[in-house]
Amino acid sequence: MNSFELSFGLTSVILGLALAHMANAVRKLLLRGHQVVWAPEPVMLAVVVLVIIVESWMEQFSRSSAPVTDAVALLNVLRMMTLYFAAGFCLPEPEPGEDRIDLFAYYDRTRWFTYGSFIAGLTIFWIYNTVVTPAGWRADLISKLLPIGVWVALMFVRWRWLNLVLLLVPLVGTGYSLYHSAAGK
Repeated sequence: MNSFELSFGLTSVILGLALAHMANAVRKLLLRGHQVVWAPEPVMLAVVVLVIIVESWMEQFSRSSAPVTDAVALLNVLRMMTLYFAAGFCLPEPEPGEDRIDLFAYYDRTRWFTYGSFIAGLTIFWIYNTVVTPAGWRADLISKLLPIGVWVALMFVRWRWLNLVLLLVPLVGTGYSLYHSAAGK
């Protein structure tokens, strides 16, 4: 096994656990039936997290030709862990004995953690990309500023209508990215 395969295996486990956590949370919420008060914000956020995890996994696989140093492997693990945290915060896991689960109240309570994880992740992604491909650091930084601005706004602004509109930005962006990758463009 080469260094890339070891690093890829470890980060794949982290991302797989993030997806399993999200799937388990959805399963528990669905089993609660009418005890769950659904809201669009955490559902939209869960879709964004899902797509970002898949895109990140595919993106790291595309770098398979580069040898991985310990520092690069550590940055890679850290950036994937931020996605694990975002996945863990985006949906609640109902506890036994909880009568009612209000998804909007949960979203409102945990949004600092979720969007903070995204901001930390983008920062680590930028550091990682700067180390791996130093020539493109400026363009990479510029590409991260819009999402960071959206995440910061979602952390601080409590207006529901603005949260819904701002959550459409990453949904449209990731949908556009998925469409172009599926079309082979």
